[in-house]
Amino acid sequence: MATATFDQLKNKLDAACESLRGFTLGHEGYTQKDGRNGIKLVEELIAKFSKLPDAKLGKRNPTTLIAIGRGRIKAAEARLALLKKKR
Repeated sequence: MATATFDQLKNKLDAACESLRGFTLGHEGYTQKDGRNGIKLVEELIAKFSKLPDAKLGKRNPTTLIAIGRGRIKAAEARLALLKKKR
């Protein structure tokens, strides 16, 4: 099984973070289920970045991408908590 490259993971993480941001900002069409699924996906992608072999990284450092992903997760979790309180 081939290991994903840095660029492939970055593209997936960017897309997942953008979707999670849409949920966090309350854009139309995003549900709580989408938020929970988005959190799981971003967490999985962050874990894959930490397991990426040095040969796949080259001179690139995923630290900033990981920090952005974690920030998106925290914001989405806060929105989920607020929505839960509204019930």
